[in-house]
Amino acid sequence: MARSRSHEMNAELETQGITLSHQVINGKRVIFRVATCTQCQSTEENRFGADFPPDAVIKRFKNSGWTFGKRTLCRSCSTPAAKPRPTVPTHQKDETMTTPHAAKPAPAAKAPPPPAQPLAASPVRTPTIAEVVRIVEKLDMVFSDGRYRNGHSDDTIARELNIPRAVVAKVREESPHHGPIQLDPEVVKLREDVDAFQAMHIEAGKMLDELRGRLVKLEGQR
Repeated sequence: MARSRSHEMNAELETQGITLSHQVINGKRVIFRVATCTQCQSTEENRFGADFPPDAVIKRFKNSGWTFGKRTLCRSCSTPAAKPRPTVPTHQKDETMTTPHAAKPAPAAKAPPPPAQPLAASPVRTPTIAEVVRIVEKLDMVFSDGRYRNGHSDDTIARELNIPRAVVAKVREESPHHGPIQLDPEVVKLREDVDAFQAMHIEAGKMLDELRGRLVKLEGQR
């Protein structure tokens, strides 16, 4: 029953672009959840307990700036780019200065382009036999004792072989000769501290925006 519930939780999170990853730390198997951005393919992982509910997992990533829905977007892709301010041609400025009382017709507004259709997040696909062979051959060269060597990672293999990073991680996790990444406990602790500080920074930003709004409102009443 518990195993069935675990499969249901994993399937629910995979529809949001969040996959399961196991890593060995101090001889113990630790569960991580990895979110993959559907737009830029960047990833972020967080450590969770075995019975952590999907809603709480998604909330943790949202606190780091991720958005979920029809697309899974990282902090960078979730923040809209600033639009440039329109510039007034020089000849229009001169005409406005020399004939201040002449009313000019407003330019016709252009119809906005239709919005792009969002891509739905999909679970990690099953790799082909050829892809498994290529990934395992590469892992044999750069992965041993639960760690990558010489700066290699799932991301570097994914780029080199032109295979999605999530598929590379899936093959490595399920490989009997490779398996989960064994992280240094100090690295894990530092990553947890960074995540905590990041969450505090986001919360402090919200509080600062609220205080600024109150200040503007009070100054406007005087």
